[in-house]
Amino acid sequence: MVKKYGIFVVALTAFFVAGAYAETIKFKNGKILEGKIIEKNDTSIKVEISGVPITYYLDAIESIDSKPVSFQSAAKAADKPGTQPGDYFNQGNKSFSEGDIKGAIADYTKAIQANPGDIRAYINRGSVYAKQGEFDLAIADFDSALKINPDFAEVYYNRGLAYANKGNYGKAIEDYNKALFINPGLNMAEFYYNRGNAYAQKGNFEEAISNFDKAQKINPKISDISYIVKGFAYAGKGNFDEAINNYSKALEMNPKSSISYYGRGLAYYHKGEGDKAIADYDKSIELNPNDAEAYYNRGLVYKGKGKFDEAISDYSKAIEINPNFAKAYSNRASAYINKGKYDEAIADCNHALQLDANYANAYANRASAYTQKGDYDKAIADYDKAIQANPNVAAIYYGRGSVYYYKGNYSKAWEDINKAESMGAKLDPEFIAKLKKASGAQK
Repeated sequence: MVKKYGIFVVALTAFFVAGAYAETIKFKNGKILEGKIIEKNDTSIKVEISGVPITYYLDAIESIDSKPVSFQSAAKAADKPGTQPGDYFNQGNKSFSEGDIKGAIADYTKAIQANPGDIRAYINRGSVYAKQGEFDLAIADFDSALKINPDFAEVYYNRGLAYANKGNYGKAIEDYNKALFINPGLNMAEFYYNRGNAYAQKGNFEEAISNFDKAQKINPKISDISYIVKGFAYAGKGNFDEAINNYSKALEMNPKSSISYYGRGLAYYHKGEGDKAIADYDKSIELNPNDAEAYYNRGLVYKGKGKFDEAISDYSKAIEINPNFAKAYSNRASAYINKGKYDEAIADCNHALQLDANYANAYANRASAYTQKGDYDKAIADYDKAIQANPNVAAIYYGRGSVYYYKGNYSKAWEDINKAESMGAKLDPEFIAKLKKASGAQK
């Protein structure tokens, strides 16, 4: 980096949401579930999770809200499934509640085979697939459910979650919006959090922030991650003060969040508050010592402060963790140039260009090293390649103009210097005075 906020990805959507309901259900196998009990009888309860009702049998449950469960022993059809699709469906719910995932999938499959129109079986099997990370299979089941009932809001929501977990945030947003259109009362903090996260990943920071605000209004303690991604969204807009505010709130909720320290450090860096950035990077590295990006970004701050040895050390650590980190090689080369170690700089640029043949900054840094060594033809050749790779960097034109001056090609020098100035570069008065004197021209 400088690490662009648009590639700072935090994909943490969870398929089965929890925390917004009253009852805490503890199973005999140790599993704990939070959900809304919508039906209860002598042998079973029906729990709503993400809008999907799932039946659990009382003989598998230890307690509800810490109260021991008692039930009347009775023969249940689902214990010995027959040929009725309802039997297979209920047995699938029972298998799932007992942690038998393969059994649950098999039972739901039998329910579908017995009754291809059983929307419940498609929804629950899709939910199980999603929980297992089988998102393509989950999406296929949700597709089938929506063919049976195209107006089932919660199925769109669940399919949106599956798309988000696959990284297809555009389709996720489409499904979230469809769910809310069908059911405007889908007022869950998790819904707005997940939609906000999808908007953030797509770079729509205004919509992301709006959704996170709604999620946090419904449940202020929904997750520290909501504040992290909201901080990311504010940073993407260039509002670094609000980004810092949100990362700080995330740290109040989770003081051991290396991502929060990292994000806040990055925001401080962009504000020009180097010391605060370093302090946050220090903490991030302490919590996650294998984060190459944190070392790299701390190196950027040290380099900006003129602490080139510290910068080189951090870039080297980033490369040790990630040997394919082209930017770390290129920036270490820049630090080597400031130390007068031009051969080491050239070697690092060569390595960076092996990893990324179109890396403009690596060509520019190598050109700078060649310039310092007096090899002006190689320097110009590299500046040419840098401009070809990225024609929108003023400093590259300025650098090439300087080399043309050293070679005595003053018309080319003025051409590049004027181009750099038109792009916003600040000209060195001393250099411009020398160029004017040597060329006998003003510009």
